[in-house]
Amino acid sequence: MLLLIVYLVLCTGAIRSGHYRDALQAQCWQTKDEMDVLQAEVRQLQSPARIFAEGGKIGMERPTDVVFTPAPVARRYASTEPTTR
Repeated sequence: MLLLIVYLVLCTGAIRSGHYRDALQAQCWQTKDEMDVLQAEVRQLQSPARIFAEGGKIGMERPTDVVFTPAPVARRYASTEPTTR
C-alpha cells in the first residue's frame, strides 16, 4: 500500500512538472512571436523612406548641398595616398 502511495505521489509530481514545462514552452513561443512582431515594427520605423516622409510632413527638407569637412585628427593619421604592402 505504501509503495502505491509513493508511486502515485511521484507520478503526480511528474505530471505537474510536465504541465509546468509545457506552459513555459508556450510562453516562450508567445514571447518569441511578440519579439518578431516588434523587430519588424522597428525595421519599418527605421526605414529611410519612412523617415524622409515623416520629415516632409513636419516641414523638413533634404539638404541641397552637403559639405564634408576633414577632421584635424584624420589628416595626421590617415593618408589619401594608396598604400602598397
